[in-house]
Amino acid sequence: MTDRCDDPAPSGSERRRQLRRPTQIRAWADPGGVAPAIDCVVLDLSEGGANVMSLSGAELPDAFELKLNMRKSMGWAKVAWRNGDSVGVRLETSKPERRASDKAAQPIEGRRKANAWIASLRTR
Repeated sequence: MTDRCDDPAPSGSERRRQLRRPTQIRAWADPGGVAPAIDCVVLDLSEGGANVMSLSGAELPDAFELKLNMRKSMGWAKVAWRNGDSVGVRLETSKPERRASDKAAQPIEGRRKANAWIASLRTR
């Protein structure tokens, strides 16, 4: 396998400074909260980012934790560009701030209420 420069971003302007390596890594985009993880594949990877594609066609949120399995995380991903089912992400070591407009953003209180509701169904 040889290194290659990144394909241009969808806007056509190349801004990446690192080489990307083609991959086919199965992963999950976990938006956190009560939103379900989205099955995806990492198409290519660089030191600070990746090209991720949703396998189900579900829209990937603006920020999510990119996981290889339930225990191993590649880091927190923040979307830099979108092109159909694929997104280019920057990988960060800490959870990025979510915007109020992010559909997948769920407050901790919402998770607690959902867990309490599920528990109440079990006791009926």
